[in-house]
Amino acid sequence: MKGLILKDLFNLRRYLKTYAMFFLIYGVLSFMQQDASFFSGALVVIISLLPISCMSLDEYAHWDIYAQCLPLSKKCIVGEKYVLAMLISIIAGGLSFVFQIVVSALMGLPIDFLTAFLVVCACILVSQFLNAIVVPTVIKYGADKARYVIMLVALVPTLFVLFLSKTNIPKPSEDVLQSLPYIGIIVAVAAIAISYFVSVKLYTQKEF
Repeated sequence: MKGLILKDLFNLRRYLKTYAMFFLIYGVLSFMQQDASFFSGALVVIISLLPISCMSLDEYAHWDIYAQCLPLSKKCIVGEKYVLAMLISIIAGGLSFVFQIVVSALMGLPIDFLTAFLVVCACILVSQFLNAIVVPTVIKYGADKARYVIMLVALVPTLFVLFLSKTNIPKPSEDVLQSLPYIGIIVAVAAIAISYFVSVKLYTQKEF
C-alpha cells in the first residue's frame, strides 16, 4: 500500500501549483475578513476533490488494467484511496490549525486553541464524509460524472446553512453542541466503513 500512496502523491504534484493558488486566495480572504475558520472551510472542498484527481489520472493512464497484473488485492487498491484521503486531511488540518493561530496573532485577536482545534477536527470529519461518497461514486460512474455528484453533495449543506440562517430556529443547547464531536466521529467512521465495503464490491464487479 505504501507504493500506491507514493504513486498518488507523485501524481498530485502536478496539481501543487493549483492547490497552492487556492490556499493563497482563501488565506488572503480569511485575513481580510479576520476569520481564519474561513480557510479551514475551504480545505474541506479542496480535500474532497483529491481522490477524484487521483482516480481521474488512474483512468487516463489505464492504471486499473495494469494493476490487475500486479500482486495487489482489490481491497488494497480500494483501501489505499481512503488511507490517502485521511493522511492528506490530517496534514491539511495541521496546516489549517497553524494558520488560524498565526492569523489570530497577527490580527491581535484572542487565540483560542480549543476552538481552532475543534474547527480543524470538524473540517477533517466533513472531508472524510465527502470522501466516503466520492470513492464509490468514482468507481461506479467514473471521475467525470462523479464531479457533478460532488458538486451536488457540496451544495446541499451550503443551502442547508443558508436556510437555517434565514429562519428563526433556536440554536441547540450547550449539551447538544458538546456531543456533536462524538456524534460526528461515529457518523464519519460508519460512513467510511460502509463506503469501503461498497467500493470493494463495486471494484470487484467492475470489468477492465
